[in-house]
Amino acid sequence: HRSECDPTPTKGCLPKTEDEVSDYLRNRLEPAIPQSVVNREVQVVRLNTSGIGRRSDILVEVPSAGGGHRVLRVVIEVKGCWNEEVPTALQEQLVARYLQQWPDAAGLYLVAWFDPAHGSKKGTWLRDTNRNSLEALEPFLQQQATHAAEMGKHDVSAFVLDCSMPR
Repeated sequence: HRSECDPTPTKGCLPKTEDEVSDYLRNRLEPAIPQSVVNREVQVVRLNTSGIGRRSDILVEVPSAGGGHRVLRVVIEVKGCWNEEVPTALQEQLVARYLQQWPDAAGLYLVAWFDPAHGSKKGTWLRDTNRNSLEALEPFLQQQATHAAEMGKHDVSAFVLDCSMPR
């Protein structure tokens, strides 16, 4: 949660943004994966002759252990549990927009989950039985990832990162 967090019920805490979560992950992945290049906000598709196109949150690239010029890639899409796109972005964004650009890439859909009991982040997510429950969100996303992997040519996984305040 943000540094000005006050976990009392009347005040609440604002969760980190998706960009802050992505930056945190990027800063920990690169040193943990030997010979990797871990980039943030990589332009996957250019939409116009100028400006910013479609960008993945994190792209991890590692040279293949077998040598040669093969590069192993993992595209990571990060969402906060409050984001309205959580139920659809695994398929519509990660698979359809990003993974199609790299035929051999794998995908990870990571949702940062913040306990609504500690938060002041308003929105429809508070009434959504999947997004406001850690126990419901994990199997919901795992089912989507399994379906996406079975339907396509990419290895796709989903992970819910519990970013709740310590109890």
